[in-house]
Amino acid sequence: MDAPEVGKTLLGYDAILKVFLAYTAYEEIVTAAHKLNVNGVHHIGLNVRSNIGLADRFRKNEKLKKFLIAYSKAELGGKLELMFTKKFNDIVCVAFALRSIFAHGDLTPTAIGVTTKVERDLLVDLANDLLDYSDEVFSKCMNYT
Repeated sequence: MDAPEVGKTLLGYDAILKVFLAYTAYEEIVTAAHKLNVNGVHHIGLNVRSNIGLADRFRKNEKLKKFLIAYSKAELGGKLELMFTKKFNDIVCVAFALRSIFAHGDLTPTAIGVTTKVERDLLVDLANDLLDYSDEVFSKCMNYT
């Protein structure tokens, strides 16, 4: 698609869509791994992917923080609040929130502050981290067949 008049917005959607797809892959592989009793993989609602570097970078995006906390349900909002207040470094809650809000239509690149390359790269890095973790879990699942 060539849309020069919406360049940064289009790039923002690209980053959000990548998180959406990466979380979808993560959700499926974690569910399968949990059913196989893969060591270190928990039920999807309890599984954690801790990444201090990404968590610290997310904490710097105040626009994203306010948006996610405002649009997230009680349980997820609590996890996001813990992540944003440096109580833990689980990045899965950020990916889940982005995926859910995007899938239900309220999330746009402008609303969460991903108009710069640095801000978009953060979402792409989140997606890549989840995909790397999903690959690791998939490899572990292969040992259980």
